[in-house]
Amino acid sequence: MKLGKLLIILLLLCPMVPTLAWPQHGSQVAILRSKYTMKWFINGPAYHAGEPWGEEEFGMYWGGWHGFLQEMGIGHKIIGDEYLEHMDLTGIKVLILPNVASMSQREVQNVKAFVRMGGSVIATFGTSWLDERGRIWDGGRFALWDLWGIPVTREFGMFVPSIHIAKKSPVTAGIDVADIPYGANANTLETKESILPRTSITAFLVDASGKVTEHAAIVERVVHKGKVVYFSFSPEYVCSLNWADNDLKQLMANAITYCLE
Repeated sequence: MKLGKLLIILLLLCPMVPTLAWPQHGSQVAILRSKYTMKWFINGPAYHAGEPWGEEEFGMYWGGWHGFLQEMGIGHKIIGDEYLEHMDLTGIKVLILPNVASMSQREVQNVKAFVRMGGSVIATFGTSWLDERGRIWDGGRFALWDLWGIPVTREFGMFVPSIHIAKKSPVTAGIDVADIPYGANANTLETKESILPRTSITAFLVDASGKVTEHAAIVERVVHKGKVVYFSFSPEYVCSLNWADNDLKQLMANAITYCLE
């Protein structure tokens, strides 16, 4: 039996995701800890007055994934911008971009090349919104938006109380509830301008009134030889705050499993 299928079976059989002991994957999984993004978090304006900001909040994204993978026993390493800019990704199968808001042109190009060569990417929230100087990319569309196939709207940072699971898929496997509590900000994606089949969207954002919107929450698709999972929200952020329930953590675990297959 393939390792990926075995992991999915384990997830389905065990609802308490945090107690699972996963085999080590060496350095096949990497998290980008971007100094470009950290600089923007420190110097850029906050979305809402009174929210935590600066290096501490920056650490809640890459650190959220790091802590989760440690908890799950998944071997991984943390890399800096220089590794991605020089395409120093030998042995890496899954690249995690945790709200990497600020990326250089070379990083953007190398992420796309990585996927073309068969690598897989998990990206969240505002990944590739800005260049390395903190300037919004031309047109306001994220530089990597074509990987997940839907451009962002102008409604950046909508408060989302929950995530609506629309259908079963590799990333939503083992989750029985229709809505998963979230309680933080997310991107709104313009599905009318989508360049991908709607079947690639497996969850949608729920607005403050409790209505399921047309804005994609999870996109999972095969791109070239690789796979891409995009969370328009930040599961790692609520994990770092200890708000995440087991269903939200299972989404993260499933995303890793899907990309490692």
